[in-house]
Amino acid sequence: MINKIILASRKSRVLAYMIDYAVLGVVSVPLMMLMIMAEENEANAPIFLLFLVLFLLYALKDAAKGQSVGKRLLGIGVRKQENYAEIPSISKLVFRNLTQILGFIEFIVLAVNKDKQRLGDKLAKTVVVKLE
Repeated sequence: MINKIILASRKSRVLAYMIDYAVLGVVSVPLMMLMIMAEENEANAPIFLLFLVLFLLYALKDAAKGQSVGKRLLGIGVRKQENYAEIPSISKLVFRNLTQILGFIEFIVLAVNKDKQRLGDKLAKTVVVKLE
C-alpha cells in the first residue's frame, strides 16, 4: 500500500513555530533571571554564552528526526524535497533554520508559495509534511 504524502498546512507550521518559541522562552527566561540575580560584575561573558547556547538550540531544533518540539506535537516533520521519505542532513536543517533571521519575509514566502515552503525550505530544498 502506497502512503500519500500530505504537505503540512500553513496553520500547523505557524503553530509549531509559536510552540518552538514558547519552549525557547521557557528555557531562556529562568536562565536569564538566574544570571541577573547572580549580580556578577563580569556578567557579559555568561550572557554571551547563554545567547550562543540558545542560538545553537534554535538552529538545531529540527535535528531530531527532522522535528522540533512544536513539529513533533503537531505530527509534522521536515523532509527532503526530492524524496519525502528522507530526513535532510543536519547542515540543511540548520541552514533552513538560520534563514528565519529574515523574519517576516519568511512568512510572506510561506503564505504565497504553492508548495507551502518558506524561503529557508526553498533554499535548502526541503518540505514540511504531515507524518503518520
